[in-house]
Amino acid sequence: MKHQKLYQQVEAVLAEEIAEGIFKPGDPLPAERELMERFGVGRPSIREALFSLSKRGLIEVGSGRRPRVLEPGFEIVLSELDVIARQALRKSENVFHLMELRRILECALVRKLALEASDEQIKELKEKLDANEAALGNLQQFWRTDSEFHKAIARMSGNPVLPAIVEAVLTWLIDNRRVTLAMPGSAERALKHHQTIYNAISARLPDAADQAMAAHLISVEERVRASLQAQ
Repeated sequence: MKHQKLYQQVEAVLAEEIAEGIFKPGDPLPAERELMERFGVGRPSIREALFSLSKRGLIEVGSGRRPRVLEPGFEIVLSELDVIARQALRKSENVFHLMELRRILECALVRKLALEASDEQIKELKEKLDANEAALGNLQQFWRTDSEFHKAIARMSGNPVLPAIVEAVLTWLIDNRRVTLAMPGSAERALKHHQTIYNAISARLPDAADQAMAAHLISVEERVRASLQAQ
């Protein structure tokens, strides 16, 4: 077995106790001295363990008070996968596996939105689309508004897991998306796809929304494939 440092052993135990609900969101952890006595380690190991738990988003550390357990969120869970995901995406086949996952997810999202969206959500999505159109000619601004359009669709699902997943996937694919949007005509093509997606959602046509999103993301995948083959 791989040998763990003392602080890692302390961190593992405390993280497990947080996961099991022994320490609940808002609860303070024991004082440093109590933890030192419990684990039989020095103050540096305890502080290192607490620092690591804080970096993982499990506790909040503030000066002058004991660390408190944070409310868990799916953003924290996905951020823990960030380094692993980026490493896996060095292989081009994994890029396409992730893009396929994105396509499956976002096609389901627009289908759901076409069936369930409120008038206020349709209006907000139109504002995101208009901002995307206004950004044509400014690549950085277009990339940002492109992402906002997709993230808005995920957020409007009402399921807090979905926007966190979409945000993570867009972040992990950021390099590929920047390459494809920089290709001549790509921004204009993406905007036309966004307009078709919006029109299907606003018309309450789930099949058409599904097909429009699939066409959009397949087009992106094809451009990524072409850029990788050209390298």
